[in-house]
Amino acid sequence: MVTHSTQADPVLPQVNEVPPISTLAGCQSTDSAGEDTGGTDSPRKGPPQFGGTGFQPVVSVLRHIFFRSTGVSPVVSVLRHILCLAPLLIAGCGSPSKANIELRKQNQQLNERIAQLEQDDAAAHARIEGLEKRTAAPATQRTLDSIYTVHSIKLGRLCIANPAGIKVYVTPQDQDGDAAKAPGRVTIEAADLADPNNRVLDRWELGSAELKSRWRSLGPLQAFVLELPWKTAPGTSEIEVRVTFQDGLTDRVFRAVQKMAWEGK
Repeated sequence: MVTHSTQADPVLPQVNEVPPISTLAGCQSTDSAGEDTGGTDSPRKGPPQFGGTGFQPVVSVLRHIFFRSTGVSPVVSVLRHILCLAPLLIAGCGSPSKANIELRKQNQQLNERIAQLEQDDAAAHARIEGLEKRTAAPATQRTLDSIYTVHSIKLGRLCIANPAGIKVYVTPQDQDGDAAKAPGRVTIEAADLADPNNRVLDRWELGSAELKSRWRSLGPLQAFVLELPWKTAPGTSEIEVRVTFQDGLTDRVFRAVQKMAWEGK
């Protein structure tokens, strides 16, 4: 006869259900000394019993939850949570110092200044590009041939010399022979015709701005009238004037030579 031995299932310790939170506040211990109401002196196992006043019910619930879920001591679990939340609590509760506030203000001002400088720099580059595009390209020969430019210069018959200086009338002329009020540079030399080598007695140079102020237009007279004093008084009355005109538009160079009449003693 085969006998089957049966092994009883292990008896798990009973775990009391956690009473509702709403009833914990009124829970009171049946024993003022906090002893087990069962009257035994053995250590309590399983979930703790709830009792006491104040925060004792809440602490008991937390102990019960931590003990059942992790098996770790409630104190250790609470400390772990506190350590995890400590940086957040410190960052949220702390207030920035005056030095940090001032540093943030200076940083913001510098960022605004940098942004303004970058904007100004971009605007300056845009203006430069616009001016470069608007700058006229150098005139080509075809362009010069299609407009009126200086083709020669003419000296007036009234050019004279005297002990104080010389007076010269210079008229630039276009391709049709008409007077052209053209900007440019002028170089004038007075030479001694009595000298075998035509020694230069004096020399003058006038720029475009100075030449522009010397233009005279009155009836048939249309010329640059140049009155130039001697730097050194000449010892002769036979004087030749040599004029070199450089056109400001084309850079062409034109020359003219004429004997001057001597006026005075």
